[in-house]
Amino acid sequence: MKNCMQRTYAIALAPVYAGILVMGLSPFGSADAAEIAITQDNISQLKGAWEGSRTGTESKRSGTAPVTMNVLSIRPFRAKILFYQTAAHGSTVSFGFRGELQDGTIAGDMMGKGRPSLKLTLHRNDDGRLELRGIYSSGPAYSFRGEFRLEKVAGE
Repeated sequence: MKNCMQRTYAIALAPVYAGILVMGLSPFGSADAAEIAITQDNISQLKGAWEGSRTGTESKRSGTAPVTMNVLSIRPFRAKILFYQTAAHGSTVSFGFRGELQDGTIAGDMMGKGRPSLKLTLHRNDDGRLELRGIYSSGPAYSFRGEFRLEKVAGE
């Protein structure tokens, strides 16, 4: 069953993984931040509030906008993600995310459709701060897709 789930995630997110190749071209800064495998030993560091920005496409419009994420629990991994619309920063879209550890990342359903739609990776910036990166997609039509980078909110 586990191998079947891994293949399902890999097949569903394969087109999204291509976005990783353009990370160095994104407005988020250095793509050289060291990736850290997410494990049972360090997953507790993810709990709390994170904020940053995303680049993405929504219904053929693309742009950059703020995003926040509040990691509510780590076992099971659950978070609330708030996307500000790229077309109008005043409106927001909220997602509940449920994920699981998978090969040093967290992958799971953000769109509520029961299929993988978000993959999170953990990185350490040049200045030593932790950064969460996400690659997301709404599914086969890919009308809602992109990437984001988040840093932990101070005091969290």
